[in-house]
This record gives sequence, C-alpha cells and structure tokens, in this order.
Amino acid sequence: MTRRSVLLLAGTLMLLLASATHVCAGPDTTRGGRLWGEIVFFDRHADAQIHATLLPAVHLEPRTGAHATTQDGQGISIPFEFPAASDNGMAVPHVPADLHGPTVGPVNSTRLWLVGGTIAAVNAGIMYYYFTTFYSPRESDRTKWHTFNDWYNADLNVDKLGHMWGTQVYSNTAYHIFRWTNMSETASMWWASSLALLLQCEMEMTDAYYKLWGWSWWDVGANAVGAFWPALQRSVPELQAVNLKMSYRPSQLITKRWVNYVLKDYDGFTYWLAFSVEDLLPRAFRPWWPDWLGIAVGYGAAHTVYAKGAYNTDKNNRGLGDQEWYIALDYDLRKLPGDTPFLKFLKEQFNMFHLPSPAVRIAPSAVWFGLFF
Repeated sequence: MTRRSVLLLAGTLMLLLASATHVCAGPDTTRGGRLWGEIVFFDRHADAQIHATLLPAVHLEPRTGAHATTQDGQGISIPFEFPAASDNGMAVPHVPADLHGPTVGPVNSTRLWLVGGTIAAVNAGIMYYYFTTFYSPRESDRTKWHTFNDWYNADLNVDKLGHMWGTQVYSNTAYHIFRWTNMSETASMWWASSLALLLQCEMEMTDAYYKLWGWSWWDVGANAVGAFWPALQRSVPELQAVNLKMSYRPSQLITKRWVNYVLKDYDGFTYWLAFSVEDLLPRAFRPWWPDWLGIAVGYGAAHTVYAKGAYNTDKNNRGLGDQEWYIALDYDLRKLPGDTPFLKFLKEQFNMFHLPSPAVRIAPSAVWFGLFF
C-alpha cells in the first residue's frame, strides 16, 4: 500500500464526513429478495441508474405511494422494485453499482474546486517528500529518459500486483470524491480512472530519469488494470464478485533492516483474488452459503533479499526467490450491516484488504495456518 493511497483515502473520509447529511440514497437496497430503488425524472430525462447488462428482463413494479417531488421541487421521484435475480438464474450481487443515488442538478463547483485543490496539494506534498528523501541522494545517477524491463526481477512480480492494487485504491477513492461533487456516475468513473493512472505515471516518468530504474511498461500496464477495474465493475456488476485484496505482515526484510522501506518488504505482502462464493453459486445453493464468506487465492514471495541491499537475482536480473501460493477463507465486508451511503463507502474501501483468516499454503510446500496475516 503506497503513501499516496493512504492520504487519498484519508482525504476522502474527511470530505465525506463533512458532507454526510448531503449524500442521498439510491437504488441500492435489497429487501426480502427484491431490489428497491427510484427513478428520478428531471427536465424530462430519467436517470434510473439501472444497468441493462445486469437484468436482461426486468419488470418494474410501482410501490405504494408511487411518487414524490424532489427537494428542489423540480423533479418527480418514482420508487420501484424488481426481482433480485434475472430470469436466466444469474446472480445479482448485493453491492450496488452506485452508492450515491441518482444525480440531479449540476456539478457542485465549490466542492469540485475543493477536491481539485486538495488533490493538487496532497500530490505536491508527496512528490516533495519523495524528491527530498528518495531521489535527492541519487542525483548523481540522473540520466536521459529511458525504459527498462523489470518483469520477474527479485520481487517475483509482487511489485506489479502492488501497482495494480494501489492504483485500484486511487481510482475507487477518486470515484467517490467526484460523486461527492454531484458529478454523474459515468463521468466520475472516467475521471477517477484517468486521474489514478495519471498519478502513477507521474512516478514512472520520474523513475525514467534515473539509472537505477526507468520507465517500466509492465508497471504502466499494471497501473492501467488497477485504474480501470473499479469502473469495469460498476459497469458490469457481475464482476463485483471478484476483487483484488492485499494483506501485509512484516518479514525479516524489515525486522533485520535489510530494506529501509515497508514498500520494499516484498516478502511481507500477499495479494489475493477474492471470490464472493454466494454470487457464483447456482440459485438453489445460495441460501445455504453465508453471503459474507468468500474464498481467496493468494500470491506472495519469499527470499527476495538475502542480505542488506542484496537482491536475490541471477546475472540476468531474474528473481531466484520462492513463489508462495495460498488458499484462504475471505470476508466480504460489504455484507456487514449498515445501509447509509457513507457506511457503504467505508465497507467498500476496507473490503480491499484481506483480513486474517484460516489458510493453507500450497506452494512451495504445504503449510496450514489457523490465521494467516
């Protein structure tokens, strides 16, 4: 997890806390096996926030008390409900595509300026920190812009998964920030994904002027996947059943001071592809499986460094450490109680972390863990 991820997440929490009373609920609640929501007509345009790819055959059913005016008196809100599973038996994930509800009215320019200024200030602070503590000691190593191939080096591509996961955090956080400004869902998705990729490319561009590193197309590719995966999940809600998560436990690389930064403790990070089992089961079996319990496949590395500053590679810079593969139980925090948009935001953010759970390491050797961190 990068410092930028932490700061962006903290900034989002502060912004949303300050505006919690202004966030409206949308079509995001499951009651009695049926999804409920509302269609808001504004200036004769309907914003139903329903994805046609989710339910190929949907019959809207008006609820009791079928309409009410919006707060500004200019729109009509019509509640509706529809079955929580399509006719073809495909599961509809319980997680809504949009936690913020229908967009009514223009973008809040004051909030947008606040968001832009905050992101610019935080980014400037982060870059200043990196230049004064990380790049400055290597000023003598500056060179012309160049690329380099860091595929499967000492970190055994754990770094690539870290890029993917960290950019996912940027993208998901930025999406909620933009929605807070009353930007539409589609615009928020594109702006968030683009901003996340841009922030990561800023670091890649800096690395490209130092001999030790360079512009890595593998890193850029991983960043692109992480930046656009959240948008793809919102566009195709079935994909919300598959999530990339991260867990960390300090390894000997940190405890023995073989590396100076937690981000370089590649032996300590594990990245997980978590599956929401209930959403993948046939309909008849879903009532028998807890909706919050999933299964995850984890990947990590060991012996990436064997002494201080000594990375475990061959003469071609190919990693010689051990790949570690795991299978573990996983908890879907999105299924926890709490229906307010802010609580749903928190659950969605923290669901990007894999919490300690029973696990088995299947490679390089079998090891059972009562709780794996």
